[in-house]
Amino acid sequence: MKKTVQPQVQTIQTLIDRQAKLNPDKTAVSFENEILTYAQLNNYSSNLAAELSLKNVARGDLVGVFATPSLEMIIGITSLLKAGAAYLPL
Repeated sequence: MKKTVQPQVQTIQTLIDRQAKLNPDKTAVSFENEILTYAQLNNYSSNLAAELSLKNVARGDLVGVFATPSLEMIIGITSLLKAGAAYLPL
């Protein structure tokens, strides 16, 4: 019987962490005239995720996000995922 190799499922936050280590100065996201590098995105979102955890945002929580498109919106969504929560765009 032939063994099937399943691809490893990776989360967005895991991929961002990896890119922050491999390519910290490369652009992760840009919006209008602003950019965030992988290192910046990872740092900002990790810090906000820690703050969210202190505010009792926990794994499995569903958090509504009402924001206009911006780098801050991406940081917020990434932070929620790092905190283990899910987001609901409003």
